[in-house]
Amino acid sequence: MTSAGQHADLGTRFIARIIDALIIGIPAWLILYGIGLLTGISPANMLMSKVIAPMLIAVAFTGYCVAQETSRGTTFGKRLVGLRVLAPGGHPPDAQTSLKRNLWAAAALVPCLGAVATLALSIAVAVTISQDPNGQGWHDRFAGGTQVVRT
Repeated sequence: MTSAGQHADLGTRFIARIIDALIIGIPAWLILYGIGLLTGISPANMLMSKVIAPMLIAVAFTGYCVAQETSRGTTFGKRLVGLRVLAPGGHPPDAQTSLKRNLWAAAALVPCLGAVATLALSIAVAVTISQDPNGQGWHDRFAGGTQVVRT
């Protein structure tokens, strides 16, 4: 336990991440599908569905996390499950700290290999969170020691 609260467990963090992914993913899919309908580009088009869409979603998701964590100290998904992100001083992270913490999700920007890289980094995050006595993933340590705690 930190002075700011109890460390969040991996399962609760995972649920929050899924909620946040849906918040960005569903509207992004609808927008991209609408663009496809308007332009005549098939949703199955390799370039659109395998390269451009994941890149746009990665940018949107990373931006969403940074904006929410810096302004509120939590994302909507984390707030729903009672979590918040703290910088080492016990306050919400600044933009640079939050970007460092969430940069791994932007691995999808790598054309063709982004999905594999994101999956590998996601596994590494989960393993390091579960093995760390403070509940910090490698991305938390990379960001200077951020913590996700129960509110």
